Amino acid sequence: MMEPNQQRSGAVVAIKTRQRSDFTIIDLMVSIAVMAVLLGLTAPSLRLVTEAARRVKCQKKLSDIGLAMTMWSEDHRDLLPPSQIADDVYSAESADSNDDVIQSSMLMEVAHRGDGDPNSFDGLGRLLAEDYINNASAFYCPSHHGEHAAEIYETSWVMLGEEIVINFHYRLMASSQKLSRLDPATTLVTDGMRSVADYNHISGNNMLKADMSVAWFSDDEQYIASLLPTAEDAPGAGIPVNATWTVLDTGRPPLPNPSGPFNPNANTLFGP
Repeated sequence: MMEPNQQRSGAVVAIKTRQRSDFTIIDLMVSIAVMAVLLGLTAPSLRLVTEAARRVKCQKKLSDIGLAMTMWSEDHRDLLPPSQIADDVYSAESADSNDDVIQSSMLMEVAHRGDGDPNSFDGLGRLLAEDYINNASAFYCPSHHGEHAAEIYETSWVMLGEEIVINFHYRLMASSQKLSRLDPATTLVTDGMRSVADYNHISGNNMLKADMSVAWFSDDEQYIASLLPTAEDAPGAGIPVNATWTVLDTGRPPLPNPSGPFNPNANTLFGP
């Protein structure tokens, strides 16, 4: 049995131990401040990691679109999915109208005309209408930050009552164009270019080539982004779209010296 003095001594030690282990408000504030600093330091890295993951998902979607286009072409005498918008441009009535070409280039992200007619799917939209693609989500980039997010069109894909816009830009071509006759480096589909807000990744473009490989064009200098209109209804909207296809095909912006080096950042990421 413990003596009274020993009991009092043990009680004092226990009290002091509890006092030393108390977590004060100052300790809490210091901890919060440290956590805030650490979050501030790691946030940019987290954003980069998140965007990199989204970019890979976008590349996979383009790869799936390429597979669907290949199957469609094999079933339709080597043709590409047709676009009434493109046909209107290449028709005899509008072939000489530069305005039509400019406007139609901007509209090549339209997958359905929104008139309620199941036969009014256009361009890439036909891949879904004819069951070469199973889900409309394949047409929407996870990095998209503009006016055409996938959830906006969920009902439209069923009702077909309004124009459906997707996040990928289909190249303006005549419906008689044969896939096998295209240069393999020709870019067929890329991230949306209707406006700056529609430019999915800002730092560059994912591209689906005619050989059905997917490549990345690094636009660190913001060359393409600087050409795009600030808004879809801005004066001259759609004009730069025609010029950007050549940049994507060659992998480099225009250079004073036409024999300048090829952009090494336009690397193939997915094979045909």
